[in-house]
Amino acid sequence: MEEFVTYFLDFIGLWWAFQWGYALTVLVLGSVIVDYYDWGTWENPQNALQKIINFLMAFLFGFGPYFYKKFRKYNWLVRRLALLGVLIVGGIAAILAFLAIEAVLNFLFL
Repeated sequence: MEEFVTYFLDFIGLWWAFQWGYALTVLVLGSVIVDYYDWGTWENPQNALQKIINFLMAFLFGFGPYFYKKFRKYNWLVRRLALLGVLIVGGIAAILAFLAIEAVLNFLFL
């Protein structure tokens, strides 16, 4: 059971690291990387394959492009500062959630 907990925590940590790292790339490169994200997804998916691809893209990389699109109405500086704030708060929240999940799993299974 210890291996399951370790692998599960590794998976969660890697997933949040992918999200945060891609959001940091969105902060640095802006619309360039968001355009690549949009090219990899369908706006209105028609079949199951397109829906699965959209889900996987959003699941792995969706945090940064989502907030970038939310802040698109602001000017360049405000958009970058807002995204930086979201990255800092989201990073701290992810660390705290990870520690809470780790404590619960260790209590239940170890």
